[in-house]
Amino acid sequence: MNILIDGQTLHTREMHRGIGRYFLEVLKRLSDGTREDRIFIATVEDAHIYGLGCKPPVMLKAPVDAGADPDLKALQYRQGLQDMVSKEGIEVFWNPNPLMDNVLFPGRLEGCTSMATVHDLIPLKFPGQYLDRLESGAFDDYIDRLTRLPLLDGIIAVSKATRDDLLRYTSVPEQKITVIYEGVDGMFFDRPSQTDADEVRYRYGLPRDFLFSFGGENFRKNNDNLIRSFAILKKKYSMNWRKN
Repeated sequence: MNILIDGQTLHTREMHRGIGRYFLEVLKRLSDGTREDRIFIATVEDAHIYGLGCKPPVMLKAPVDAGADPDLKALQYRQGLQDMVSKEGIEVFWNPNPLMDNVLFPGRLEGCTSMATVHDLIPLKFPGQYLDRLESGAFDDYIDRLTRLPLLDGIIAVSKATRDDLLRYTSVPEQKITVIYEGVDGMFFDRPSQTDADEVRYRYGLPRDFLFSFGGENFRKNNDNLIRSFAILKKKYSMNWRKN
């Protein structure tokens, strides 16, 4: 199967966040040499990806005028993708990041099955923290992307909660939504040696027992309730801890 993947995420800050990690992990699995699929990555800038495996994807660049207005750039990008579909015999187009405002959203392509992954609809669930703070252009762009999601052939939701939100806030038909949970990297199952664990505790001045949250400080990480939960645990179990 010939699979075309939207690779604009490679040029964004999302590469240092969960979306970027998800994107790279999927690419690693697709390029590990265990499949007969041909993988193509579409970008608007020159890009290189290293360490993906024995069968790296083919990088393709869509001709987009960097100085054009956003609507024209989106049309140019879509046309570039359509040309790739025709030239390479693409059967499936996958967009791993359709809703962020730092990538162009080409929508559904003709001549192949068009899929996209939706991670969450947080801006719709908490408009006061997100949508109400956007400038009118960014607000309209987000809503436009949502209204075009139902035109795709299929949506991958990373959780049942995201699926339920899609059904509640958009007109995507339920039969188009498939829940596929994000996997966990194997390295998280490797227990560190006692020596390594002691070294980390010493480096950061940690006690033997501690709770650790590695989420960011963004509103959607629900840190307020996390701190309240810590307070309840501390009181209930007389824990002696400090905030780092």
